[in-house]
Amino acid sequence: MRFTRRLAHAGQPTIEYLHVHREVLLDQAAIERVFASQSPFTGSLDVHVVFTDQGARQFARITREHTGERLAIVVAGEIVVAPVVRMEADGGTVVISNFGSDEEAKQLATRLSESLRR
Repeated sequence: MRFTRRLAHAGQPTIEYLHVHREVLLDQAAIERVFASQSPFTGSLDVHVVFTDQGARQFARITREHTGERLAIVVAGEIVVAPVVRMEADGGTVVISNFGSDEEAKQLATRLSESLRR
C-alpha cells in the first residue's frame, strides 16, 4: 500500500510504499474515542486514542508483539498513519505524536473519530 506524508521540515510530500499484512489486528470496535489535544511538552497537537477494556488488552498484546515495528492504521482501505511502536502500550490510551503540523493531527483525529460512527 502507498502511504503519503509530509516532512515537517520541508512541507513536501514524501511517498512511502509499505508492505501491510492483510490480517486486521484491531478494528474500530476496540476504540472508545479519539481526540486531539495540545502536548504539554511540545505545544503541538497529539492524537489520543482511548480503547475499550477489551481493546486495551488487545492493543497491549499487539504492541508487545510488534515493538520496534511500524503499525499501519488503515481507514477505508487507506493508510492514514504508520507510527513505530516504541513500547508495549498497556494503559488503555495511546498518544500519536510528531505530526508535520497541527492540521495533520486534527485531520487524523477527525478521520479516526468518523470511522467509529460506521
